[in-house]
Amino acid sequence: QLESFKTQVVRVCLPRAAEAAGKALTVQQVLEEVRQICEENQQSQEREKRLQEEISCRLSKEKEASENVEVVKKAVRELQ
Repeated sequence: QLESFKTQVVRVCLPRAAEAAGKALTVQQVLEEVRQICEENQQSQEREKRLQEEISCRLSKEKEASENVEVVKKAVRELQ
């Protein structure tokens, strides 16, 4: 059953590596690949969070700038 699970993991995680090597991968190689995939996933999630924060910050600045433009337009209309 463990071998079946390992085979399934290899097919999903290492399809090209397994084919290219033309040999069975060790449990250690599979675990290392799974660890690397988990690490990449974590990095992607952290990057996504940073980008969402950056977008939120930029939207706030854009909203503030738009409000300032409206204040200036109103002041100009009042001066005319």
